[in-house]
Amino acid sequence: MDCSYENCERPARGGNTICKRHQIMEWHARQGECTLDHCDRRIDAGGLCTTHYNRKRRGVPDWDAPVPHRMKRGDQCEQGADCHEPVYARGLCRLHYHRVHVQGHADPGPTGLMRAANGSGSEDGRGYRVITVNGQRYLEHRWVMEQMLGRPLEADEEVHHKNRIRNDNDPSNLELWATPQPRGGRVEDLVRFYVERYPELAARLLAEISSKVL
Repeated sequence: MDCSYENCERPARGGNTICKRHQIMEWHARQGECTLDHCDRRIDAGGLCTTHYNRKRRGVPDWDAPVPHRMKRGDQCEQGADCHEPVYARGLCRLHYHRVHVQGHADPGPTGLMRAANGSGSEDGRGYRVITVNGQRYLEHRWVMEQMLGRPLEADEEVHHKNRIRNDNDPSNLELWATPQPRGGRVEDLVRFYVERYPELAARLLAEISSKVL
């Protein structure tokens, strides 16, 4: 039997007179607002909107508290009157949220994309600075470390920012880390590997250890 809706040729579902699609449409039409008086969001489950239902299910204290207005997408970014972009998270649009909470800037900056001055580099979207040297693009922290070492980085070497600020590439803020693969190995082989790769560092550390023992 076909769905009883006009011009719908889909088969009726089970013992009903309408198809699955129109059943879903009617179900959504019957759903009202969250049963909490202060919430006007649409019901999701258990008579509650999605946010309050998930809070209650997880046992969050004061789960029935009002949802902050800034959590609703579509409201204007709080950065300033000049930014008319909708809120993405934490009261900010996607661009300003990314600058503050992903790149770690204290100031969200102006509305719109910021163009770096010529020669000052740019950011790669993750907070790392990118520079161009002799026509080739480099992650600045890796390039700085290579200049400090006087050689290219090995495939298993990484550069760590001590203060975890990704665009702070002062040499004093950078550390060389190594993550050899496969993980683990014979101690003798590992010691030989690192002594041969970092002979000056190995000699300095051995001298420090010897001075302490003596």
